[in-house]
Amino acid sequence: MKKLQLNKKVKMVDKFFSEDLSYDEIAVIIRYAKARQKKEFNSFGDYLKYLERLKVPEEKIILIEKLFNEGLPLEEIKRRTNVSYSTVYYYSRLKQRGFASFIDYRNDQAQKRGFKSHYEYVKSLKRKRKKKTNIPQKRKKFMSSTDYMKDVAKRKGFSSLNEYKKFLIKRRKKLLVNKELGILITKKLEEMGKKKSWLADQLGVSNNTIGSYISGATKPAFRFQKKFFELLELPYQTIDDFIRALEKKH
Repeated sequence: MKKLQLNKKVKMVDKFFSEDLSYDEIAVIIRYAKARQKKEFNSFGDYLKYLERLKVPEEKIILIEKLFNEGLPLEEIKRRTNVSYSTVYYYSRLKQRGFASFIDYRNDQAQKRGFKSHYEYVKSLKRKRKKKTNIPQKRKKFMSSTDYMKDVAKRKGFSSLNEYKKFLIKRRKKLLVNKELGILITKKLEEMGKKKSWLADQLGVSNNTIGSYISGATKPAFRFQKKFFELLELPYQTIDDFIRALEKKH
């Protein structure tokens, strides 16, 4: 009986492994599910609000509001408070506009589009994507995430999962953010007189993983990003911060 229940739970987790969800997003959902079991939150929106409060100390929130009221640009506030641009935006302009959270803001944007909530808007987008890709309403059942990815590769016209993965790597290498990040890593390591093996040891990853960052095949996982930029003595907290700086540069 226990084995049957466990198999059902594993299949539920496998459903999360799709093209639309990153591993970090899956981790948030799983942590929310555990918290919901303990009856700590009534909804996913409440859980997201909790995460927002958790990641920003009260003194930083006060400082953001103070600097914003003094008329400083958001980019300068970000630099002084050492938080992400989105965090500064939330505790300044969104608060000024009367939104209690990002969820409230998203719901407001969805309502302007004629939907009851952001959740309803997202469901509508998913339905549209299904129609465009001609995905049948009755989905196949997969034994694992690998089987699912093999099916995706087949539907996209690839002869094997390996060929599909090579295609994805080649596509990622062409992305501007991946190219610029690879160049930046090489440049900073040279300036610091360090090798990629040093960076790999500090992050607790393999040399091949650092090589994939440099080549643009992959980007650092969210859990590594803050430490990654600190080790390279760069002023970013996350890849999103790096992307925003890159957008201004270009």
